Amino acid sequence: MMHTILTSFFTLLFCLLITTADTSNETRTGYACEGMQVTLYCDLGQAINVLEASYGYFGPHSCDNEHQETVCYRPVTNVISYLCQGRVACTVMVGTRTFENPCSQQLFKRLEVQYECKTNSGVASST
Repeated sequence: MMHTILTSFFTLLFCLLITTADTSNETRTGYACEGMQVTLYCDLGQAINVLEASYGYFGPHSCDNEHQETVCYRPVTNVISYLCQGRVACTVMVGTRTFENPCSQQLFKRLEVQYECKTNSGVASST
């Protein structure tokens, strides 16, 4: 009887550890409009792992633009990875001083970053 209770207890404990061990792998999104800053952050003991980043104009509901049907953006994952990969937190100024202008028109652009937080040992540093 005691053996069955202990086995059940450890099985339950193991299942709980598996389901709660690394909830940090959820994808997070950071975004900010031109002229603002975006801050990516993780909990202590974790580090930023950049998945994808884009800078540009994503349509008429992007950053106070008039209703333009234009879409113009470019991937900037390499820039964000260089600035933020492996850090606990990272703040980036959004604008053409940091990123090349992907649009021929003067549209109010936006930065979108998808990232996850991994344990420090699970993230390769950009440096």
